Amino acid sequence: MTLSTDLQSLWERLHEFRDGVLPLRLLVTEDHPVGVPPQPVQALADGLDEAFGLLAEAIEALSVAMQANAEPRERERAIRMLGLCNDRLIKLDHRWNDEVSSYYQLTQLVTAAQERGRRWRAWTATVLDGVAGWTGLRCEVHLALLACWQDLAERATFSDLPSYPFAATKER
Repeated sequence: MTLSTDLQSLWERLHEFRDGVLPLRLLVTEDHPVGVPPQPVQALADGLDEAFGLLAEAIEALSVAMQANAEPRERERAIRMLGLCNDRLIKLDHRWNDEVSSYYQLTQLVTAAQERGRRWRAWTATVLDGVAGWTGLRCEVHLALLACWQDLAERATFSDLPSYPFAATKER
């Protein structure tokens, strides 16, 4: 594949992930049962908002990388922007794992729902299904990102790589 094709594939995976997470985000932030949501719901909403913001930043960085990749003289800019996209995806993973899909977070949500009754329990089951459903797509995003880096690595020449002086080791 070419770098342009790999970047396009990453673009599609990122948008599929965004389009899939959006309904979950809306469910948690706006479509919860009537009444003041318990603190775990707000914590989950905050985590989803943070993750969604990082995803938007990753998509924006990839957009710049794709535009720069179209210009031969802009190769370094494309690489920097792909690196920024990668950085945002790493941060997104940390947010997702710590604030959205962590055992602690989801246990708090289930406990609060059990205390609030049947509607909250049904809503929480839907949220749990939504959170669990995006693991595979996150993996596809990372595989598409890896393909971009592999394509760049295959195109690199040894003169592109930095040289590091290695200290000679004494034989014993």
